[in-house]
Amino acid sequence: MVSDQFLSAYSSTLQDCKSLDEVYWFSKHLLKNKLYSKKWLRDQLLPIIKPSNVLLLGSWYATYLPYILGKASYTCVDKDPSVIFISQQFNKYLLSESLFNFVSGDAKDFIENNLTSFDVVINTSCEHMAFDMKDVLWDRRPVYALQSNNYLIEEHINPKSSLEEFIASTGLRKILYSGSLQMKKYDRYMVIGKL
Repeated sequence: MVSDQFLSAYSSTLQDCKSLDEVYWFSKHLLKNKLYSKKWLRDQLLPIIKPSNVLLLGSWYATYLPYILGKASYTCVDKDPSVIFISQQFNKYLLSESLFNFVSGDAKDFIENNLTSFDVVINTSCEHMAFDMKDVLWDRRPVYALQSNNYLIEEHINPKSSLEEFIASTGLRKILYSGSLQMKKYDRYMVIGKL
């Protein structure tokens, strides 16, 4: 799933971490289910569109998804500023810093003010958002690739109980792909489409 270059960038980034807490969370973002979910997104999205200008909402550590989607411009929005430095370091080692714009801030605020220039909008963490995507998406141009789940844990403040409920929460009218993956503890949902 990853190349020697990816592993080298990962190793170098671990050395740049400033605390054991940073090492822990950076390592955790590459757990098997997280990688598999992003690979699933890539496999379904690329036959629909080859992204050139991507918005990653709730980007967390923007590493694996840009790596497998390929060369494009990426704007990565996450409310946790601590992930930005590590993401910048990783992408400096692997891809190119010039391909990335990192924004520390609220995804909803960013969408409402900056959506018009992206051809693909990705949110693989809708369960972490305090809003449904249908409440903020208004630009009909991008392809939206959105994921959520039914995993009931404290940090998931907006999980969905079914794929159908998740699709309804996105507001997408033209569904290009939808599906569900059964994981060990939960189901992962994905919808790709347009408004």
